[in-house]
Amino acid sequence: MSADLLSTLSDALASNWADHELEDADWVDQRLQQRSVMILNSFYHRPMASIPEACGSPAAAKAAYRFLENSRVSGQEILASHGAQTQQRLASAHLVLAVQDTTSLDHSTHPATEGLGPLNHQRDTTRGFFLHTTLAFSAQRLPLGLIQAQIWARDPEQKGKKKRRAQLPIAEKESQKWLRSYQACAQFQAQLPQTPIVNIGDRESDIFELFDLARSTPHGPALLVRAQQDRKLAEPEPRRLWDFLDTQPVAGNTTVGIRKQPKHPARTAHLEIRFAAVELQPPQAWPASRRTDPVRLWAVGAQEVHPPRGIEPVCWLLLTTLPVNNLPEALEKVQWYCLRWEIEVFHKILKSGCRAEQRQLKSLENLERCLPFDLLVAWRVHLLTRLGRDTPDLPATVAFAPEELQALYAFLHPAPPEPPQDLSLQQATVLVARLGGFLARKRDGHPGPITLWRGLQRLHDITWAFCAARSSPSPTRKKNVGKA
Repeated sequence: MSADLLSTLSDALASNWADHELEDADWVDQRLQQRSVMILNSFYHRPMASIPEACGSPAAAKAAYRFLENSRVSGQEILASHGAQTQQRLASAHLVLAVQDTTSLDHSTHPATEGLGPLNHQRDTTRGFFLHTTLAFSAQRLPLGLIQAQIWARDPEQKGKKKRRAQLPIAEKESQKWLRSYQACAQFQAQLPQTPIVNIGDRESDIFELFDLARSTPHGPALLVRAQQDRKLAEPEPRRLWDFLDTQPVAGNTTVGIRKQPKHPARTAHLEIRFAAVELQPPQAWPASRRTDPVRLWAVGAQEVHPPRGIEPVCWLLLTTLPVNNLPEALEKVQWYCLRWEIEVFHKILKSGCRAEQRQLKSLENLERCLPFDLLVAWRVHLLTRLGRDTPDLPATVAFAPEELQALYAFLHPAPPEPPQDLSLQQATVLVARLGGFLARKRDGHPGPITLWRGLQRLHDITWAFCAARSSPSPTRKKNVGKA
């Protein structure tokens, strides 16, 4: 990690990080600024708690609910302030990988919440809303902040009308979310011309409108998409994308780690790499009023060889606006796409750690004001998890206050000495994760976000008790006044 990037991360890791993330919010009343910081700190110190439990007192909980029901409050204002801080962090990165993905938040257990919509097919009764996030990472997989968060609920009246939606222009479809993410990245790219930004999406983002937008955006971010459609190529002879790439010679081999699946353990996949320049024809339904010349992209194929028996082999076909002229450039794109899994980790932290689906509020509008706080908490927990794994030499004091480290050491050691002066961030995160149930055995590897957020919740209470006990006078020992 560069010294410049570490310097810009210092505010995000400081104990008063909430003040920094929300300092650019343009509130109509300064009291809203103070309340927003208090809510964010409360949610962070007790990420798995309900709103009343996190706030700590009836008065604070009542004030939080008033904030979340206030029509003058906008959740996008919170995200805009965080975005301003994110932009400063991106400016210090040599490369930014902006990963976008969608998740649903199921609030079916809260039927009184107004404004929710269906989540799945016609016969399904689940209700909630959708969240499409774009999360920025450094090349070292450090989450630098949210570029965008889109929130919407489906219209119950449109449930089961898939054929009708297929005939709508993309501006009226949910697929517009991919284009909006790219446009948000383009705004960041315009402010950071020296920092290359790559927008990354999974197979659902394989839509021709996104490729057309990328070529129509001067000096915009690059694009990296996993292909889903077997598109027609612009050649004299009719040819399809997948067949054409299969005819290309194998340029080399690589390995990637495949995460654990419900029925399969984590493994290493051995991949053959092919690449070629391609020109994609517009789809048949492409309107004649739009630009109809082919889009020039580069295709990178990654096909697993000799997969374990009973396991579907890895088969990726990546499309990018960046030139791929040799094997190192092709391998680079494969490694970038592997980073896409990190946004699924982020969504898991949001839903399992921050309990975003358990927020009981009156309406979707109130949930939209509450969700940005959970998003910021999930981002910071994700950041601490990655830093604890990947930067073993950072001092623990970059993310933990001295009293937190003292309380942590005192709680975990029977005869607690002072914390070592050279305690690293990696060692400190392991100790915090132990509070959350991490056993820290040699074969256990690095702690994950689940044990870390549990430990952070306990650490706040332990630190409070430690400081209270240290500041109170020692109890006076009573003399034995009884008879001998």
